[in-house]
Amino acid sequence: MFDNLSDKLLGDFEKEYETVMTWNKSQQAIYIIWNWEAEVNNGGFNQFYFNSSGRFYQHLPDALKLVGSKEFADLAERANKIYEQENDTITKHQNGTIEGFSKSYEDNPLNELDPVFFELHTEDLQEIQIEFIRKNKTEFIDN
Repeated sequence: MFDNLSDKLLGDFEKEYETVMTWNKSQQAIYIIWNWEAEVNNGGFNQFYFNSSGRFYQHLPDALKLVGSKEFADLAERANKIYEQENDTITKHQNGTIEGFSKSYEDNPLNELDPVFFELHTEDLQEIQIEFIRKNKTEFIDN
């Protein structure tokens, strides 16, 4: 499903946010959640907010609620609150270099959420999304 949604971007990632926001809420949710999960699995919450997928952070809790993942939605809300309140601290070293990005992990308040995310994987986020897609098939069919 994610690949089909990604294909709708037509390779134009400069307009990714604008394009995704034209989709229905179900399509947006799957796209946003998949990106979030991939980023956090790869480099933690810091990486999610740093990379382009972080543009969707304000939509993430609602996307997770839509598919039926309350625990992950609560975690996303907690992360968003930290990100907004501690943004200066989190981004102070992020100068566009790999060194700056690496240094941004030091004393980053988002780091405390990474283990919480992995502990929550007892709630299988992929299975929740699959069940959501199956129950809402028509939301994913383009006319």
